[in-house]
Amino acid sequence: MSDTESLNIDKNTALAIISGMYQMAHVDNDFDSREKALILKFLEENTELSLEEFEALQDEEYELNKQFHEFFLTCITMVALADGKIKDSERNLLDSYIDNLNFDGSSQEIINQVGYSALSQFRGVTIFREQAIGIGQALGMTMNVIEEALAYPS
Repeated sequence: MSDTESLNIDKNTALAIISGMYQMAHVDNDFDSREKALILKFLEENTELSLEEFEALQDEEYELNKQFHEFFLTCITMVALADGKIKDSERNLLDSYIDNLNFDGSSQEIINQVGYSALSQFRGVTIFREQAIGIGQALGMTMNVIEEALAYPS
């Protein structure tokens, strides 16, 4: 999520994504500091708004172009996983967005993609392997997906 400039995100698209991230962060009634940090970083990189200014716009509706649907789902999933676990309320919201966007995929597939990306940072690192496997399992990833993410590049 750190290099969104190459995606050519306009302000409306950025606000649509931030709105989803914000909703995800609040769906479990626990606005975790790690969730807030992701939202603040995205706000900083893609708008000139503070969190307070964005919150004042919460009643606005934003259009999300189809080309950004997968990126949107990835962003809100990252927020859901920021505290290290995905709660039922977060998965339900993710499923709702998947349905509303007519996205061809499941919440577990999106979680697997985000988890795979995170776990692949530990590729080749053996000292934290058990912890990495535990994280993958906590995300509902299968051992095959976890092993693939952690495998040495061929």
